[in-house]
Amino acid sequence: MKEAENAGEQFLERTREMIRSGEVYEGHFTQMMEVLSPELLASEESGCRFRYPVKAWQRNALGGLQGGMLAAMIDNSIALTMIPRFGGVVSVNLDINYLLPIGKDADFVEIRTTAEKSGAAIVYVHSEVYLPDGGKAADAVSNMMRIPSPH
Repeated sequence: MKEAENAGEQFLERTREMIRSGEVYEGHFTQMMEVLSPELLASEESGCRFRYPVKAWQRNALGGLQGGMLAAMIDNSIALTMIPRFGGVVSVNLDINYLLPIGKDADFVEIRTTAEKSGAAIVYVHSEVYLPDGGKAADAVSNMMRIPSPH
């Protein structure tokens, strides 16, 4: 049990440092970090939890979070979860089921991302999006391809 806690703490600190420094892919992730402003809530061996603020410019004409912005948040969460664990990864696909609208009253969403299966070349990832009241707003799956490190 103690080893699992230590591994979780190591992933948490490594992911926090990547967010702070923008080091992912030599800083190319920095602009997305600034635009989306994720907050890392937890990191364990298999996954992470993030909170993203819902900003006024990200809302659609009805006042809800625009679906493409949510897709960017999910993709960002997946990358931040996978890179400390597996090194370089790129999205093969991202399939999102929008379950509830993220309406005018939602000032943030929480995204939980977990590596479900990992092979030599592909990592299968599951993400869930939650509203501030705990309602599940979206469910997503993605396959990520491992790529050689650019370093």
